[in-house]
Amino acid sequence: MNDTAVTIGDADVIDRLARLRALLPAMAEDLAIARRRAASLAAENERLDARVRELETRLAGTRPTVSRRRRERIRETS
Repeated sequence: MNDTAVTIGDADVIDRLARLRALLPAMAEDLAIARRRAASLAAENERLDARVRELETRLAGTRPTVSRRRRERIRETS
């Protein structure tokens, strides 16, 4: 490995900063899109959870009762 110091000139620093500034709007837009998508997925997940609870409740009312021991075994395997 080379231990000599690398000198970066003012023009290089300004160029790098300009490139970073050009990237920031794209990064901000990507972040905003990701946040909206996360919020959308969270809302969809809540809707699906509610639907699963509804279906489980409906199913529990239509099927014969299962013994408590059997329910515990079912829970352990799932």
